[in-house]
Amino acid sequence: MKAILLIIIFSFLTPTLCLAHFPVFLKKDPELDTPKLLKRPYEKSIAIYTYFAKQNDLDVYQFEVKEKDLKKGPVEILVGTLVPACKPLKNLLTTWVITGPAQASLYQTPDEEIAKRIRFNPADGALIVENKTQGEVWYERYTRHYYFYQKRETLSLREVGTYRIHIWANDGSIGDYIFEFGDTEMWGMRDILYTLWVYPKLLLEKEIMTKNCKTSSMNGKI
Repeated sequence: MKAILLIIIFSFLTPTLCLAHFPVFLKKDPELDTPKLLKRPYEKSIAIYTYFAKQNDLDVYQFEVKEKDLKKGPVEILVGTLVPACKPLKNLLTTWVITGPAQASLYQTPDEEIAKRIRFNPADGALIVENKTQGEVWYERYTRHYYFYQKRETLSLREVGTYRIHIWANDGSIGDYIFEFGDTEMWGMRDILYTLWVYPKLLLEKEIMTKNCKTSSMNGKI
């Protein structure tokens, strides 16, 4: 009977899962000295469910582009953030900065304050994306959550080197956010089985650390 039930659940959820980001949960805070290392393939769409754990928290993600990654052309990545759409987080706005070898996609230079905060290498380039106003409320049918849809960018990376993505809350506040990376849905059997395992956690919003934040109960109204 259990086997039949699992088959039914698997058959029902798999088509939906394959249209979603692969979920990632962080076990520790990704900081400047201990960044979260992102895995290949970089175009694989993932959603990292995480949390600004302290005032003025700075989260850092890192990946390497090597010659082999550029054999078929530039590495195409998508970077963006979402915030659970609930009252406690309605003012949580993020800024993210990607740094790496100077090139057309990374054409900016951070100001002195940001450069000091992220330990910017003057030989690198950067792209700075600041959310100055809160995004529209968006319903994500896979988790059945509502999110504030913040800015995202697609970049073509053409240079070998180390890339870092730095994310913080504009006002230094504590709270949940989702880091989106990659724009292509890629699902192997292990990915599907893992996601089915953690799906109840997402469905019940147990990944959200902020108190009194239940996006499903808001019904999209803040």
